[in-house]
Amino acid sequence: MRTHMIDITGAKAHTEQRALAALVDFAALSADDSVVIIAGFNQNFPPINNVNETATSDDETIRISEDTLLVDEKFAERIMNEVQHRLDQGGEVILYSFLSRVGDAFRSKFAGIPAASYESIGRIMAGTAADSAVTVNWDSRFMDEDEAVSHLVSAVASRPEGVYQTALHDLLVQRDKRFEKRDGSFTSSKGFMKLLVKLGIERGLIGVLKDGQNPTNPMLTVSSTPARGAGNHTAVHGTTSPTPEARREKPSPGSGSGSRELAQYYWDLMREHRVGPYQQVREHIYNALERSVQESTDHGPTSTAEEIIERAIAVVRKAWVIPNGRKNLPWDDVQEFLRKLLREEPVLRSGEQLIGPWYGIGEPKVTDILPKFRERLDGQCLRFLLNLSEVSVSEKAALASVLFNSPTEDNQRRVQDIIEGMLHSSELLIDKATGALSLLPRNPPTRGNSVDASIEKLTDTSETTAHDE
Repeated sequence: MRTHMIDITGAKAHTEQRALAALVDFAALSADDSVVIIAGFNQNFPPINNVNETATSDDETIRISEDTLLVDEKFAERIMNEVQHRLDQGGEVILYSFLSRVGDAFRSKFAGIPAASYESIGRIMAGTAADSAVTVNWDSRFMDEDEAVSHLVSAVASRPEGVYQTALHDLLVQRDKRFEKRDGSFTSSKGFMKLLVKLGIERGLIGVLKDGQNPTNPMLTVSSTPARGAGNHTAVHGTTSPTPEARREKPSPGSGSGSRELAQYYWDLMREHRVGPYQQVREHIYNALERSVQESTDHGPTSTAEEIIERAIAVVRKAWVIPNGRKNLPWDDVQEFLRKLLREEPVLRSGEQLIGPWYGIGEPKVTDILPKFRERLDGQCLRFLLNLSEVSVSEKAALASVLFNSPTEDNQRRVQDIIEGMLHSSELLIDKATGALSLLPRNPPTRGNSVDASIEKLTDTSETTAHDE
């Protein structure tokens, strides 16, 4: 069940009904949703049913006394307790408010909780989400389009039942704090979220659940390729526009040159979406990453995750010899790929917390790297691929080429080990009839995950050497 908690204590006099009407349109309330209105004792407004008779059933009203309203901490605590109470009952809670102090308190208390999200009523009334037209162009200074779409896909995939556009912001901030809204920032621009969703749809990676096609607040779901999305999803405007690689026919493992054609298909797919796999140098990067952590901690922790990454890439880049007849690697893209990898699969530690590479002042220093981090990062590379294409366990030769640069028996065994490890950790499902692999949802990475006890018990394995072409 979804609970919409609407705090109108910050509304100007006689604007309460207009605010509620904007929210009804924005939130796509259904008969199964519950509504809680938080108001002062002197505020007057009609029941939700009078605003839109098809929107929802009876709503609940919580009246806040004047002495509580005048004390910021006391007022925010009262609302946060109400949110927590409904979260404890199960279901999803979306809090709406005019007051920035309420939003700040909400983000401080509920950051990283997928079932809790926040929306500014002021932004909604200004038409940020209700305006069906995209009113802003993408600003590449904020973030590359493909990287932003990658975060969007990851955020939507964390909610397998679908996620309303209104709940995306907090899910994105969990993955990269550059999505935080600040005065004058690109993320605060009118139409930012609508534009980001539009980019995901145009790439054929995001669709809308058929029972959630509300143009002002669509319910989104992952639609990696037409083959995966057909029958379950439609696009926001009726059709999904597949990306060029999605329109290409996937080679059969048993046709022509077999695994080589299939591996090339996967390489092209991952490069197009800037998720690696850089199989020629990835293991060299792992080794440099481990050495960079060791050097940083020899005399106490001195480096952030971002600094560790920069040093590791610099070492590999300096030592890299360009193969005859080949172009040099796009090292800026390689470094960005490593950032994505370590954000989606945090393996660096600061004390007892898993951390990823984040920009900002006062970021934690790296103290250690997880045992078996190579296997975990290789598994994330496989996750990247599974988000883009259907993959079968029978394609181990092609997967060995994609992940480890050569389809040798040893590399195929490594692929098998990765798949088995992900099956055991409930990250994958396998179709016993076809061998098709599918991802299971997992908790999204945050900036301060505690290290799980099971991870602590893992022991590292000996290094392997990359089979470079």
